[in-house]
Amino acid sequence: MKSKFRKECLEKREKIKRQNLDLKVLSLEEYKNAKTVFIYLSTPFEIDTMGILHKTLKEKTVLVPYCVDDKGNMIACKIDSLCDVKEGRFSILEPKNPIEYTKNIDFTLVPGVAFSKDGYRIGYGKGYYDRFLKTHKTFSVGLSSDELLFDKIPTDSFDVKLNMIITPTKEIKI
Repeated sequence: MKSKFRKECLEKREKIKRQNLDLKVLSLEEYKNAKTVFIYLSTPFEIDTMGILHKTLKEKTVLVPYCVDDKGNMIACKIDSLCDVKEGRFSILEPKNPIEYTKNIDFTLVPGVAFSKDGYRIGYGKGYYDRFLKTHKTFSVGLSSDELLFDKIPTDSFDVKLNMIITPTKEIKI
């Protein structure tokens, strides 16, 4: 059921104009108070994070994901500029020198295929972010289009609830 729903949402997402939620994210108190920010490096069909990344690189410690293997294990790696990343696994930008950041992470932006108003998300099916969020105490924010925000979505027992979902028209704190 979850994989069928994911497939339908991926097809729907391809028809949605790419959106930017920079101002909403940058104005959050949780973001403003954060010293360390984990930002996913967006792909063409995801909510764009590049504006947030450029602004954050000037003011805070920036961490980006590095997928260690195909089993859903991911680490956070510090970067100082976009010169520190290259295209990697799944054609996603990743750090050139993946050294795990082991200190606290204050704020995390989370991608997804679909989100629910009660804080759950459907990702790409490998569990990278669920495993990561389970082991890192951080304020987690999912970025979504309005079209891919649902009242409920299929979930599994291992899915991790986010602290907030942001769309162009909504900010839902969980």
